[in-house]
Amino acid sequence: MDFQLKYVKELASLKENEDNIEIFRKEAMKYLSSNLEEFKKISDGLLIFSEENKLYKVNAWAYYYQGWYNFDTTHYDKAVTSFLKSYEIFNNIVDKEGIVYACNGLTNVYCQIGQLNLANEWGLKGITIAEEINNKSALITLLLNTGINYIQMQHFDKAKEIFSSMELMYDLSDQQRVACLLAMAEIEIHIGDSMKSLSYIEEASKAEEKSHLITDMSEIHKLKGMAYKKLMEYDIAENEFVMACNYAEQQNLTYERCSAMVEWANLCVNVGRKQEAIKKTKRSCLHMFFKRYKCSS
Repeated sequence: MDFQLKYVKELASLKENEDNIEIFRKEAMKYLSSNLEEFKKISDGLLIFSEENKLYKVNAWAYYYQGWYNFDTTHYDKAVTSFLKSYEIFNNIVDKEGIVYACNGLTNVYCQIGQLNLANEWGLKGITIAEEINNKSALITLLLNTGINYIQMQHFDKAKEIFSSMELMYDLSDQQRVACLLAMAEIEIHIGDSMKSLSYIEEASKAEEKSHLITDMSEIHKLKGMAYKKLMEYDIAENEFVMACNYAEQQNLTYERCSAMVEWANLCVNVGRKQEAIKKTKRSCLHMFFKRYKCSS
């Protein structure tokens, strides 16, 4: 069904008051994790409708959702363009809540493509504005993403400060708590106690099971492998890396598969299997190149 026919009443309400975008925000988020094609229909429909009717706030949200569609389909350059356009419009109409969400989109995509300084810049900008307008939900999301970005930058002390304070200061959802626990596990692997890391991972796994969450098992197995590698339990570590790669491949998670394979290659170096490490690194790079080339064609 045509978008404007399906949502005729809701679109009429947008013409009366752009704040009625909340109806579509709920509708869009319902589909983001379950049906990307329906999600795209909403973002495309809002983009066309907002441009036809000069609805600038709606237009900014439409670009924001285009950004997430492009992010989830690994069109990262397009995602950057969409999020920047969203930020520009929100900034022009002085919509601080919208600015916060655009900043979160930008910190996500820049972190994903390795532009860590830019990711950090947008994350801190979003945190400042979220604190100013007292948007705790957005603030927690931005703190999570900025903390993860600090881990990628190997600023582990800064990351630990963020995640430690979050558990004390904020009422986290089950999913947010699992994300914090896994982040703390990775920090402990790098600058702390690997046994403590394993306890964090176990706690996260139990919380996930209790709350029936869908967490990336590839990341859990990869972190376990990294912890056991540091403990020099190489056979156990290798088994975890195998499970991480297999799960990522089954779920078509390109980035996660490559990340696990790189850690597996590091293990091979540690135990003197350098040629195997080179092969795994090459396979990882070629797989990432092929997937990105395929997705951009």
